[in-house]
Amino acid sequence: MGTLELLEVAREWAHRAGFEVREEWLGGVAGGACRIKGKKVLFIDIALPPAERLEQVLQALEQLTPEDRAQMPPQLRQGIEAQRQQAAGCQEKFKAVEPRQPPPTAS
Repeated sequence: MGTLELLEVAREWAHRAGFEVREEWLGGVAGGACRIKGKKVLFIDIALPPAERLEQVLQALEQLTPEDRAQMPPQLRQGIEAQRQQAAGCQEKFKAVEPRQPPPTAS
């Protein structure tokens, strides 16, 4: 399944999961899931390439229960798992970086 096909399937799953899916021009700097007045809304930034739009939808689908995710096509589950692993790798990198010490102050 290609990226565009997978994006369409992911959008359908987000809609099934109760998200209002809104595709809007956000200038390539925003997008993702939020709640507005208690309603789940997923903003997909159409300024982004399809692969990055797919990432936005997969991040929203990650919020679903494991039981709900088990019903998804394998490609979506694999995409969610790949994002989790990537996020975990980034967190480990940040832990490995030593905090910078402030410069000494002149007395």
